[in-house]
Amino acid sequence: MVWARYRRSGRSAASTVSSVDADFPPKPKWKPTVPVDIPRIVQALAYYTERKWSFAVFTYGTCVLLPDGCKDAEAAAKEVLDKVYRYHPDFNPQAMDDGNFLVSYSQPMCCSIVFKDEFEAHRDYIDRHHLDGLVRAEVLLNGMGQANKFDIRGRIGLFGRARMFLDAQTPVVVQVWRPSHDGSASATKAL
Repeated sequence: MVWARYRRSGRSAASTVSSVDADFPPKPKWKPTVPVDIPRIVQALAYYTERKWSFAVFTYGTCVLLPDGCKDAEAAAKEVLDKVYRYHPDFNPQAMDDGNFLVSYSQPMCCSIVFKDEFEAHRDYIDRHHLDGLVRAEVLLNGMGQANKFDIRGRIGLFGRARMFLDAQTPVVVQVWRPSHDGSASATKAL
């Protein structure tokens, strides 16, 4: 269908691609430089899932819960992350019982973790750059209906989501965690 439209006009598809199309999915300018602690993320997500779910962790800390019996963890995780990336990547930062934040996305199986002490240690950096975590023409409303005005929770969400964008653009699974079958201890496998 698209090919036929370009064909009839006498123009090539390449000559009609707009700058908006070239920036799809849109990406934020912000590429956080705060180090990612993968072992700590693995421990936290295992705790949040009560050590009952398998999951994959990407380079910048984005996590994807894996379905039971998943044979190809890497492919399944990349598929979920791609759905978040190509759909509008809405986010919802939730305070967890340990004081950290779980940032969930449009796909319920995908999340990021922002540690409270990580946020506090890099708060000035995050405060300066959080608006660069918005994508082209994005307007987000806070709880008071204000456009692009973010409280701490919103800035934490933008920070976690900016990392997710980095993972989505270059998806590399660095660790897969699976609960042990006997229920006693967990097993981790680094890729």
